[in-house]
Amino acid sequence: MKKVYLSLILLVVVLSNISSATALTGTRLQDGVSDLHIKEDLTFETHYQTSKDFIKWQITNNKAIEIQLRLTSNPSNKIVLVTHMYAVIYIESRQEWYDDIEQDYMDDFIEGSTQGGFFVNSSYPYQETFSVKGLSDDFLTMLWYGARRDSNPAVPCSDYSPRRVSEGDLINNYHVVGQTLYIVFDILVKLPTEEFYHKFAVSDNIYIDLNGTVLVNQADIVDIVTENTEQNIPGYEPWLFVGLCIIVVTIIHKKIGKSPD
Repeated sequence: MKKVYLSLILLVVVLSNISSATALTGTRLQDGVSDLHIKEDLTFETHYQTSKDFIKWQITNNKAIEIQLRLTSNPSNKIVLVTHMYAVIYIESRQEWYDDIEQDYMDDFIEGSTQGGFFVNSSYPYQETFSVKGLSDDFLTMLWYGARRDSNPAVPCSDYSPRRVSEGDLINNYHVVGQTLYIVFDILVKLPTEEFYHKFAVSDNIYIDLNGTVLVNQADIVDIVTENTEQNIPGYEPWLFVGLCIIVVTIIHKKIGKSPD
């Protein structure tokens, strides 16, 4: 009988440490991802890639994301400038107190120049590196504010300052299922014969799963991932399962009239 109880305890320990996130399969950010954008008669290709190969995507690690915008088709020979690029990365969580908390961001624009932006064509793409800090003070502070509203006892919160968090904390206690990288390019365009520029934007929305797999410009993916993980909340199902097993074993034991070893 003791062996049965010990086996059940071992089972609950194993189940409690299984990640709550649903892993996606496909292209990883370290392999590079691209998308095409058609604006007027112009075609742009955006490309994103991490500068190092991660065995496993870690939200809490510092990382560098290479950003590129290339003009692949320009039949009217328009003059095209990137006047501003904004990038932000934030977490996706099943818990409303932590969902969409910003981890890091960057702005890029020309300063001290009269040309108005970065010139781009098929030979000269716009390129920049987004250096993402894994655990910035602002990120920890926003998690702390969320924890103050969260009644989950597994998320301790100091009354005075943010606490450092581990990757396991984010997944198991803050219910993080992935991240979203959002990028916007502000584009100035004009024909050689025109005096003034006009403006439009090119943007990408990239979902990054916890294993580094990415999905580009699919607005519903976060809802899909959230729905797939809602029924796998660590700390509840394993104990419920073990409790039911103990009840069944106890009933069987009483019926056959045996005492514990």
